[in-house]
Amino acid sequence: MHADDILYQDELLAVVDKPAGLMVHDSALARGEQDFLADRLRARFDRPVHPVALQSGPVNDNVLRGDAIDLEKFPVPFWNKTDGGRY
Repeated sequence: MHADDILYQDELLAVVDKPAGLMVHDSALARGEQDFLADRLRARFDRPVHPVALQSGPVNDNVLRGDAIDLEKFPVPFWNKTDGGRY
């Protein structure tokens, strides 16, 4: 599977495997970014594309708030033996 592969498509809908780090569309947050998923899809389909963000799904299944938040639960990689530890 390649980045931005189409997982499902019909006449009205396409479900896309969006690569991590690729912005969906241009915005004030883009800060000079030139590559956007919506532009890739417009070129691929040769028609307008209207992105929809889902409010539920596997990425949203684990949400911690308030006192349940424990930053020690997040894995912290050590890339070099001189890494100082958790940030």
